Amino acid sequence: MNKLLTIAFISMLTFSVKGQDSLKTVDGVVAAFYTAFQQSEGEQRKAQLTNLLLPGAQMNSVTSGAKGETRFAQGKMDRFLYNSAAFYNKYSLFLDEYDRSVDFYADMASVNSIVYQTLVEKSSKQQFKNELWFAMDLVYQGNRWYIAQVTWTAGQSGGNLPQAVSTDTLWHRIEGR
Repeated sequence: MNKLLTIAFISMLTFSVKGQDSLKTVDGVVAAFYTAFQQSEGEQRKAQLTNLLLPGAQMNSVTSGAKGETRFAQGKMDRFLYNSAAFYNKYSLFLDEYDRSVDFYADMASVNSIVYQTLVEKSSKQQFKNELWFAMDLVYQGNRWYIAQVTWTAGQSGGNLPQAVSTDTLWHRIEGR
């Protein structure tokens, strides 16, 4: 029995160290964020996000309303978890990243990432697919990366999200340009 407990303890330490090692790279943090963001169980999602985000980090979404108006929701992680609980109860979420750009300076990184999102309604198993654009700001602190803020929006029909992100012309145009 003691041998089994020792093996379990060593396995947990190994997993913990490997998990922390992945947070020493921007790629590791982004991958861990998507894993956490997809987590359907609220307490696990909270624990994973808490490990990735700085205290006070912002989580923001930009969405379109039924009449096409832009809506912006912002807040800290706890507000996001509270406001999104009904969504996660209704849907299973799967993300598949297919494009990413990263800009670094000193101990800061800016990430633009595009993912395919598949939502599966839990009751009917009906699937919904679209693209999401995530913009993340990260800081390097204590020998690892943390997310300071993340903002996301869904691609709109007829739009080419990767092209829009790379040319800085999402769905708006500045007067006179």
